[in-house]
Amino acid sequence: MTYIEVIIGITLLALVGTISFAKFNLSNYRVNSFIKQMTSDIRYVRQINKIGNERVYMVFTQQDNCRGYILVESGEKVKSVFLPKNVELECPISKILFNSKGGFYMGGTTISIINKNSYTEVTIVPTSGRILIKEGIYK
Repeated sequence: MTYIEVIIGITLLALVGTISFAKFNLSNYRVNSFIKQMTSDIRYVRQINKIGNERVYMVFTQQDNCRGYILVESGEKVKSVFLPKNVELECPISKILFNSKGGFYMGGTTISIINKNSYTEVTIVPTSGRILIKEGIYK
C-alpha cells in the first residue's frame, strides 16, 4: 500500500463516519449539553457569591415553550440557555443564589430535567452548596 492509498482510505472512513453521525438524534446531546452548562454556571454563581458579590445569580424562565435559565450579573442578562422543545425542566424555586459561605440561600433544591424516558436530577446540597448530578434515572 502506498501513502496515498492510506490517506484515501482514512478520508473515506471519516466521510462515512460524518454522514452516519448526522443521522443521530441530537436532542439527547442538547439536553446533556444544557445540563453540563447549567451546572457549570451554578458553580460560577457560587464562586462569585462566595467572594461577596451577590449581584450575580441565575433565574429560571420560559421562552417560546422552551424552559431554560438566564445568568444575570449586576442587573444585566449575560447569558440565556434554553432546553429543546418537549423537554421539561422542574425547579421549585426560580432564582439560584448563594451566601458568602457558599451555601445555597434557601437550604437546597433539586432541579429535574425530563426528556422522553430519561430523567436527570441536579441537586444543590444544603449548607455546603455542592452540585450533584444523578443521570439515568427513569420515572
